[in-house]
Amino acid sequence: MVKREEFLTSLLGQEGCKALKKATDHNPDLALSVIVRSLMGWLDVITRQDFQGKIPGTHYACEIKKNQSDTFSGHLKTKEDVVSFNNASLHNVAGAIATVLGVEDELPQNVDNTHLAALGKSIDLLIKARIVTSYKQKPVVPQKLSKSINLPRPSTRRVFRIAKASLTKSCSFCQEHFFKNDQFVGCHCFSGLSGCNLLNKSTEPVLSFNRSWDQEAITTLLEALKV
Repeated sequence: MVKREEFLTSLLGQEGCKALKKATDHNPDLALSVIVRSLMGWLDVITRQDFQGKIPGTHYACEIKKNQSDTFSGHLKTKEDVVSFNNASLHNVAGAIATVLGVEDELPQNVDNTHLAALGKSIDLLIKARIVTSYKQKPVVPQKLSKSINLPRPSTRRVFRIAKASLTKSCSFCQEHFFKNDQFVGCHCFSGLSGCNLLNKSTEPVLSFNRSWDQEAITTLLEALKV
């Protein structure tokens, strides 16, 4: 249990874990599934190139190399053992890490996939926002990640209209408001990504995004703002 908690805290932060706990308190099975969903979100980011570092919240070394066939090879090192994998799928890699975290054998069979999918969008963005924020605060990329993984740079600034009612919406995951005093401040899930400006707030609100936001992050926020 301690490994799981430390993993999520390292990955999502204290506030992110509190928000997640609120969202899953009523459903222990969902809470357990969210650990694996968070693991998949982290792997999706770090495996876009070769990775060498530690599993979040642990001292376990992890090396993952992406093969040309979209499979992965590498190993995990714990105090007791070395777990190797070769030409494995991303789900197989996740399974190996889940075993190290003590999760795999307890995964529930009946989980509301709709609720899990909704939480998954916020989890993915929170993971990415924390990686981007960490990169901006340090002179080197954390855990030997390439810059190109975390900071995609679209060639043009993006502008989107939103409904006026969206200005009063709160995040379904962490319950914090996206806007304050007619300014985009971001809830906890989105606060790590700056560079979003609110225009024409008195008539037809428009959001303008800079290069810190890739298309996936923009789409996720716009979906969260739908009324």
